[in-house]
Amino acid sequence: MSTDRPLGGMDLLLAEPVAGGAVVDPQALYVPKTPAQKPKRTAPAQALIDAVLANRPLDGMPRQEIPVSEPNVVAERMLGRLFENLYQQEWCDLSLDDEALMAAAVERRENYERFNLQAQIKSEVQPMEDFVRVRKALRALAEANMLHPARMVPDVRLPDLFMAVPVWYQFDNGKCTASHSAIQPATKEFLTRLPSQNWVDTFLLFNHQLRRFDTYDGDSIPPWALERAASLDHVFDHIVLMTPYLDQVAGEWADPEWLRNIDPYLMGYIKGVPFGFVLARFSDSGIFPLYTEMVADTITFIRENIGNLLKKRPVEEALDPMWFSAKTEGQGRPWYYKSNVGFAKYIGDQVDDLLAAFDSGQLFAWLRGEEVALPTTA
Repeated sequence: MSTDRPLGGMDLLLAEPVAGGAVVDPQALYVPKTPAQKPKRTAPAQALIDAVLANRPLDGMPRQEIPVSEPNVVAERMLGRLFENLYQQEWCDLSLDDEALMAAAVERRENYERFNLQAQIKSEVQPMEDFVRVRKALRALAEANMLHPARMVPDVRLPDLFMAVPVWYQFDNGKCTASHSAIQPATKEFLTRLPSQNWVDTFLLFNHQLRRFDTYDGDSIPPWALERAASLDHVFDHIVLMTPYLDQVAGEWADPEWLRNIDPYLMGYIKGVPFGFVLARFSDSGIFPLYTEMVADTITFIRENIGNLLKKRPVEEALDPMWFSAKTEGQGRPWYYKSNVGFAKYIGDQVDDLLAAFDSGQLFAWLRGEEVALPTTA
């Protein structure tokens, strides 16, 4: 894939990048509310909602679902950007159908393997195989009318969505093994979508131990949502149920009294495509109606409960868990390299920075690993 520019912006599917407009509460675009959207918790104070908006969440993303008249054109445009370098290679005829292109890739791989030319397999054959896989997926999504800009969350905006629905359940077809300490491959897939240790640390706070679909215990998943996911299961490498069920984490953080919010997202992800696709929201009434309240709830939960995480964990192995390095993409315990201060000190400092970034309107930039100037504390 092309690596000469950062991937993940809306310019992958639009002729021009979407410009960031005025700060708008997404909820205001979806009225009236449906009964399913009435939160079970007391609404956050307006000052907290204003603070969420000051962080410019989902900046530059379309807020309303506008039909795409030519989804196949969108799919081809995305392929052209994702595989820009491949399109420029004379030896690779991308006009071939999938079967013919895969046959050419297999032949080229066999020739290179005969002489153990691993570098050329990586630079030439693997991109061809990836191209066929991604092309099939995008064409299937185009046929299902799923290539709407408002339904495609670029990876650079994944932290924005995550802070609203940070408790995840993944459908993995039984591939993952139970482990309280090791980072699962399905978890690593999302940790590596952004080269940011801040993102890694925040994600793992809520999802260190991978939760599988068969452990989900929440509001009933609407039948139409499961039908949509089942019809596109062959397209996605990962299907994720993203929820605001902070009471699940509260139990893990030794505070089971938290009252959960509602309205999860069902998302699909394809390896090599820097977007997540919104398959469904349980209330099915717009994409981001309760978004700001959900982010505010997450921030409040962190402020009120981080001390419980740092003092006590019900699973003994999690007192000193394996962590993940965004720099090396390996597992380890980064706090060992900071005078062996331990898990509590390392995570406590990171959470302090997260809250400082939020209070200064820089939360999502901080999560993406951008350079931000945090206010100093006495």
